[in-house]
Amino acid sequence: MFWRHRTVPPSEFALLIAIPLDRDEFAAAEACRTDFVENYAEGAQKRGDALWAAYKRYATLCTTIVDDVAHRGVTVTRRATLSAFADAAATHRVVTIVAHARGPEIAARDIQRIDVIRSGWDRLCEAVGADVVDTTDASQVAAALNAALGPSEVAARGRSETEDFAARVACYRARWDRRRIVQQICGGAVTGGPAIEFADGLTPIETVRDRLPAFQIMDLTVCDSVLLAECIRERHQHGVVLANPRPTTPDFRLALYGEAIRHIARHGKPYPETAIRLRRALMR
Repeated sequence: MFWRHRTVPPSEFALLIAIPLDRDEFAAAEACRTDFVENYAEGAQKRGDALWAAYKRYATLCTTIVDDVAHRGVTVTRRATLSAFADAAATHRVVTIVAHARGPEIAARDIQRIDVIRSGWDRLCEAVGADVVDTTDASQVAAALNAALGPSEVAARGRSETEDFAARVACYRARWDRRRIVQQICGGAVTGGPAIEFADGLTPIETVRDRLPAFQIMDLTVCDSVLLAECIRERHQHGVVLANPRPTTPDFRLALYGEAIRHIARHGKPYPETAIRLRRALMR
């Protein structure tokens, strides 16, 4: 329960930023064709926007918030790596990561060997109900396999917030389980899967879990962080993990974080209580 959490000052907080925050960082990520930039580029191209020009407003706002929380005592790490994340978990009481995340979806970039996949269609159909597609187009093959993972969203049905959250968690886990079946059948012909993108590359969520030491409070409210949170809880049952079952953007994400830090500095409230109350206030 939130009222049992001890209040800690901003000096015991760590904020790790793995997404680019200025033009140089963005250019480096673009040169490496990171998953974050590739995803952002797809949306920008559909809108007809120049890539950096479209992202600049997010970066500017995020940098302003990051500078503000650093001024209030939060330890900020830009271009955060997996090692930096693990180190922060060992040395700070409240650790927050802002990073791009991949869920269980299967995209065209994950299709490596269409011939191998096509040879296993009968097994895929039997195991996960995948529709047979007679094509060598990676996008169509990926779409068929992704559809076989099941629905990607669960609509709210007037239940409590806790029940809706649990339903989304179950939906994500079911898709992840079915994706692992697909990969068992297809081997290296289908790659990808749930991962977090640090400055040193995409890291499977199981690897993130295995690298983390014991921690107190961890905020993983990045996109598609439910599976990472569930994975971490399997090994670290005594730490508090906050997760987000819906997509979010870095500007909104950091704006909430900045407001939480200001509120804690003024009123001395525990972080989990403050963060969740802010989100509920926005929902209302």
